[in-house]
Amino acid sequence: METIDRCRLHTTKAISRKTLCKSADFYYSHGMHIQVVAPQPAMMQAISALYAKTWLATYPNEAYGITRDDIKERTDAMTDPEKVAERLVNIMNVLKDPMQFYRVAVDGNEVVGVCAGKVKDECVHLSSLYVLPERQGMGIGTQLLDAFLAWAKTHKKPIQLHVVTYNTGAIQFYQTHGFVDTGRRFTEDRFIMKSGNGLPEMEMRYQVPESTTVSVS
Repeated sequence: METIDRCRLHTTKAISRKTLCKSADFYYSHGMHIQVVAPQPAMMQAISALYAKTWLATYPNEAYGITRDDIKERTDAMTDPEKVAERLVNIMNVLKDPMQFYRVAVDGNEVVGVCAGKVKDECVHLSSLYVLPERQGMGIGTQLLDAFLAWAKTHKKPIQLHVVTYNTGAIQFYQTHGFVDTGRRFTEDRFIMKSGNGLPEMEMRYQVPESTTVSVS
C-alpha cells in the first residue's frame, strides 16, 4: 500500500510508444494493446495520479470511519509536485535493485496500472497493485500480478501481501490467483488517518504449486 494527496490530478504526459517497446517485459492483447513495462521518468505524474484516483475510489468507508477527507488528505500529497519528484528518484533506484520490483501497465500512451514488490528477510512482499477504476475487470491486474509472480518465484521464498479487509473485490481477485487468508489482522501506524481511524488490513499468502513448494520455518 502507499500514501497520496493535495494538488489536482495531473493528466498523463505523452509517452513515446517506441520507448515503451524497448522496455516492455510482456505484451498482451485483450481487445486493448496492453504492455507491462518498466516505468519511465515521463510517467511519474500519471503514476501518482493513478494512485490518487484508485485510493479515492477504494478506501473511503463509512462503516470503518474512513472518510473521503481522510483519503483526500493522503491523495493530495501523492500528486504534490515535490512528492512526484521524490517518487521519480525512488522508482529509478528501485529499478536498479534486483531485490525490488516495479512495473506499470500501459495502453498506448496511458498508464492504466502499477505493481510493486520487494524481497524481505522472510518473504517476497507484494507492496501494491492498482488499476484505474474504469479499467478494472479487463485483465490488466492479472497481467501485472503474473509479471510480479514470475519475478517473485525466482527468489524461492514465500510470497505475501496485505490488503484492506473491506476491499472485497481485491480479496476475491487474489484468491482467484492462488492467495489464501493467513488469519492475521492488523492496522499499520502509517495508515492511521487524521480522523484517528486506520485502514484495517489482512495478510494473504500465495500457495505455491507442489512442484515448487517453498518450505516455511
